[in-house]
Amino acid sequence: MRILGINGTRFSAQDLGSSVLGYLEVDTNLGEAGRIPRGSGWADVGNLEVAEAHRRRGVATWLLLQAAEWLDLAGVSRLLAYLGDDDGPAEEAFYAGVGFRELTRTRRLLELS
Repeated sequence: MRILGINGTRFSAQDLGSSVLGYLEVDTNLGEAGRIPRGSGWADVGNLEVAEAHRRRGVATWLLLQAAEWLDLAGVSRLLAYLGDDDGPAEEAFYAGVGFRELTRTRRLLELS
């Protein structure tokens, strides 16, 4: 499981032995200059990782539900998620299955001279 940090809040799923099964980080700083105009009440999924051995067991869904409850208390009504080039059909199906819908696609090309 890769560990990347963002400026946000982390929710972790642990077993009884305190091993981390997965984590979700949400960023609520979308109102900062250059991010989303009038982004008050919006947040995004910064990182969502579940250890390979614990995937497809509801860990990611549970993490999203915990974060949604916490975000609701903070007045956040919109949660955004992003898929990258290294994400595939399984990630798309997961997000669709938990209620996300596609808003837009951006294709990034790197041109080397």
